Amino acid sequence: MENPSPAQLREFCLLKFDNGLSKADESIFRLYFKVSESENLRDSIYNYHIPKFKTVQSFLAEDDKKTNILNLNLIAVLVDFHPRPYNKFARDSSEEAINEINGVAEMQLEERKEIGDKKISEVHFIEKYLKVSAVETKSWKRKVIFWTLMVIVLFSIGFTLKHILVPKKECMQWQEDHYELVDCQKGINRLYADTPVEPIDEKAIDLRKIEVCDTFPFFSGGKAVVWYCKVNDEPEYFDGPGAGFHPITKKQLNPITNYIINKYVRHK
Repeated sequence: MENPSPAQLREFCLLKFDNGLSKADESIFRLYFKVSESENLRDSIYNYHIPKFKTVQSFLAEDDKKTNILNLNLIAVLVDFHPRPYNKFARDSSEEAINEINGVAEMQLEERKEIGDKKISEVHFIEKYLKVSAVETKSWKRKVIFWTLMVIVLFSIGFTLKHILVPKKECMQWQEDHYELVDCQKGINRLYADTPVEPIDEKAIDLRKIEVCDTFPFFSGGKAVVWYCKVNDEPEYFDGPGAGFHPITKKQLNPITNYIINKYVRHK
């Protein structure tokens, strides 16, 4: 889980399922993979579109500091983080939980200090027992500087060629339930030819259409975490406001209310 690929995340989800899930964790999986109680969960995980795990991968790699609650709940199961799901974590702000988290952080800090001390000891050992001469040290430094410059030059050339030869994906297109980055000129996917190709909007790029049920955590800290827009008199649900508009109809997205939940989710 240090730097997993989307495919490895799918395989790890299957492994978690095969090893047995608690009722709560199974509910988290069914919400994430959009699987009803009557459907086969393992088949749905196996057939899940692997690139959709990219948002989970980005969060784990710390490339993206924010993600939605569905992703957080799935990650909590994969790394066995407690308490979970998110709504339980948000409620549990007891001193005991805070101390536990702080204790883990302190242990990690001590481990880093030990590694740092070990490296310093190794340097002292080399200087004291191998008696590296000043001439050898200067020669070694020159070699390090030379190869460092060579790496920088090669990296710069490769970076430049990549941006010259490889077209930038500066546009996005709504595909099924999320935006995909595409080349503005040649990136149109025939399967989604009816959806427009638009310039990248940082506010909208992470927007995702979701399925909800009566146990879904619609609110966090008293604020809505689900947004909706009616299409053909039926609401479609999203994991955030995005740019404020439905990706296809361009109608305004609104934060979910108890009225909408009661009318279209609980009493459906």
